[in-house]
Amino acid sequence: MLATTRAQTHNRAVVQGRSGSGFYDRLMTRLGLGTVDFAISQDRDLTQRRLALFFTLVGGLEVTLWVLQASVLAVFDAARLSWMLQHYVAYLHLVLGCSLLGLSKLVRSRPWRYETLQRFDAGVVIGLGVIFGSLPSLGQAQWRPELAGLLAISFLLFVRSAIVPSDTTRTGVLGVIVCIPIVLSTWLIHSQPDRPADWPSPALFVAGTIVWAFAATKASSVVSHVIYGLHRQVREALTLGQYTLEEKIGEGGMGVVYRARHALMRRPTAIKLLRAERGPQAIARFEREVQMTSRLTHPNTIAIYDYGHTPDGIFYYVMEHLDGFDLEHVVRAEGPMHPGRVVHVLRQAAEALGEAHALGLIHRDVKPGNLLICERGGRPDFVKVLDFGLVREIDGGAPAFSQTEALQGTPLYMSPEQIREPHAIDGRSDVYSLGAVAYFLLTGEPVFEGKNVVEVCGHHLHSRPVRPSVRVGRPLPEKLEALVMRCLEKDPAARPASAAALIEMLEACEVPEWTGADARQWWRERAPELRRSSSERHSVRPVTLAVDLDKRDAA
Repeated sequence: MLATTRAQTHNRAVVQGRSGSGFYDRLMTRLGLGTVDFAISQDRDLTQRRLALFFTLVGGLEVTLWVLQASVLAVFDAARLSWMLQHYVAYLHLVLGCSLLGLSKLVRSRPWRYETLQRFDAGVVIGLGVIFGSLPSLGQAQWRPELAGLLAISFLLFVRSAIVPSDTTRTGVLGVIVCIPIVLSTWLIHSQPDRPADWPSPALFVAGTIVWAFAATKASSVVSHVIYGLHRQVREALTLGQYTLEEKIGEGGMGVVYRARHALMRRPTAIKLLRAERGPQAIARFEREVQMTSRLTHPNTIAIYDYGHTPDGIFYYVMEHLDGFDLEHVVRAEGPMHPGRVVHVLRQAAEALGEAHALGLIHRDVKPGNLLICERGGRPDFVKVLDFGLVREIDGGAPAFSQTEALQGTPLYMSPEQIREPHAIDGRSDVYSLGAVAYFLLTGEPVFEGKNVVEVCGHHLHSRPVRPSVRVGRPLPEKLEALVMRCLEKDPAARPASAAALIEMLEACEVPEWTGADARQWWRERAPELRRSSSERHSVRPVTLAVDLDKRDAA
């Protein structure tokens, strides 16, 4: 099942995105290190600052202790200083400290994705645990060399839990992993054949180390829970409006979409959040998407309920939640659509675009992934036009922010003039794109394909499409096929002059009827299976998204 603005476009001409998580991501998730409370993940900037502080503190302490040790030995024990400077182990703390200081500078150098900050955190803490846990087996102490390692690891866990935002599970799992090397070292140290005969059993030493490690891990988990649990509670208590994010249902180039509910309004909603690493211009475009879409009132256009900023500066907007499927997913799973159903879908999409064109707006990214069918008010096959993120005013108004980019839209469905002169297009460009969508629905394949974007764009500019009936190898309704080919004309003047004109021509097409009974049967028999075969959905624990009303009012 797909919902709201999830765009899943089959585009063989462009670089495909990653499918699924990598081994590292799967491993981190299974260990509890890759799934973090969204309320904490909102504090990406805070996490970045605290992580840099943590690296600076530990790295600075390593360097300072090395310098102090060398200075004291230079005054009181020159022979031992000479020995120290001749062994590589002695330099390990200095190198480690300098490396952490350099990593701190790297973390501060640019805005990092929250997932990347998680990896910095886990990688450094586990790496330090391995080093601190292994060093005792290389030491010269005669009685309990593992104690120095236990002290260092306990300090590491406590400092991290007090500084770096983390939930209890993540802190606990990291603590367990970090303590494994010191337990192994304890066993190796006390299992040596030349160990004193009067020493207790190695198992006793190992048990003591495990108890210490468990206490340090448990205590650090409690610190994380108290400090950052209270931090979230205070922040939530100070907000006037709240949305609870229940499940991740979509992700695109601009942001992430969550199914959500408001604390007071019980209707299902979806919240789109701008990716944190986006710059000011992307935020401006995101806000423009909301403002443009909120001017549209046609029932076949996605409805916007609210928008604003969280107290942490994340821009969001709230829209209706749609329990349905985008046309891309339907055709890939079911094959070409019934011609009558194609006309039924195109009419609704054209009506929504017609309202936008009448207001001087063009969509510029009409494609199967942005047309969703659902059941609304007992009516099956109800179409919603999604994602007005590239919308542009054509009758004055503010200049489109997308003018700063060379190409906006999806190449498989772009009109020739959108490729050639993207800032001088009108509603007939959307008519071309809707014709390309119709071609896809009738044939199951895009109008043009190519090895890269340039080749596909070249086809849109210069190649004549193969007629849909030839493409599928069977007859199609003549008037419908002729209308689709007319929409795909290179010259905008040869296409239907407007969305309204396209609707009239669709009504004149003689196609096999697609009745309400047919649609209800499809939703009853095919929709459940299609939901099961849908893309994997990403669940998150219910967490609260606070609303900054002051910043929303200022917007």
